[in-house]
Formats: sequence, C-alpha cells, structure tokens
Amino acid sequence: MPPSASPYWILDADGTPVPFVGTLSDWAEWMEANRARVRVADTRLGRFRVSTIFVGTDAAWPYFETMTFAPKDSGLDLQTARTRTLAEAEEAHARAVALVRSKL
Repeated sequence: MPPSASPYWILDADGTPVPFVGTLSDWAEWMEANRARVRVADTRLGRFRVSTIFVGTDAAWPYFETMTFAPKDSGLDLQTARTRTLAEAEEAHARAVALVRSKL
C-alpha cells in the first residue's frame, strides 16, 4: 500500500484502506456513517475493555489501532498495537483479549 497524497483514508468493502478523495467534512461524514465498519472489534471483560478501530487520518500510512482500557494498577491500561491490515487488526485484538483474560 503506497503512501497517499490524501491525509484521509476510508475502508473499501473488503476492509482495505483506500485514499479518500474529498473534503475533511466529507470524510468525517463517511466515518460517522460507517461506524460499524470502522469499529473492528470491541470486547469488554469485567473492568477491562479492548477496542480495535480503523484510524483514517495518517497521510503516510493508514492503520488500525487496538487499545486496552484497564484499571491503572493492572499494567495493561492504554496498551496499544497498530497494524496495517484488517487481518492483522483482528489478530492484534485477539492477542489483547487473550492477555486480558490471562490477568483475570
């Protein structure tokens, strides 16, 4: 996936990031209208939450981000993994959920 001249990215029907052509406002509308596609996974386990989303605002390379929200004393709060593809994002989410489960 080569760098794009556009700082905004969206997902095609297969979940592959593609450069967005349009205004920031148009991009924001697309992101809002496609919340379900942008949210890859969201898992809650007790006081822990693992969220994986598509972040479409990197001019050089778009990415998916998996973040763990957890009690501060767990050592897992705000752990983050960034990936380039939907498949990698799903794997990162599964690894983060497995790590949380190992701490429960």
